Amino acid sequence: MSEETKVSDLDSTDGYEEEEEEEDENVEEEEEEEEEEEDTETGSTTSSSTAVNKKKSYNSSTTTDNNLENPKKRTKSEIIVDIESLNNEKKSIDSKLISLEKQIYALEGRYLEETHHIGNVIRGWDSYISGSGALKKLRWRESDRLFSNSSSSYQNSVHNNK
Repeated sequence: MSEETKVSDLDSTDGYEEEEEEEDENVEEEEEEEEEEEDTETGSTTSSSTAVNKKKSYNSSTTTDNNLENPKKRTKSEIIVDIESLNNEKKSIDSKLISLEKQIYALEGRYLEETHHIGNVIRGWDSYISGSGALKKLRWRESDRLFSNSSSSYQNSVHNNK
């Protein structure tokens, strides 16, 4: 069993050493590129730097060729289809928003109606605690609607679509 373990350990380290060698080669190429850039700034050139320049120009030309081969151009009909689908999605979201605002309006009205005589979050519970009947006589007002009035589209969704 110990021999099998040793063999598997050797196999795994061989792959690791190969990865290190590839990383070392990449680091050496980057160092050569940096040296080449420094040499071009000072005006001197070497044969190794010209080889690096050739590699750079080859790499840059292949990337520009790939960009020309795979452009992300869309036709007019594709754009129109996208716009129509986005408009349909917006209409769906708007109708859901209107439905939610109607529900909030109704639930808020029910809460204010049921709790106006004992007190609520908007008016407070002063009369309930003190025992006076002042709140029993007061009805809730439309201005007591805290949640409905906080919506920017509340007026359009509730009053126009009732």
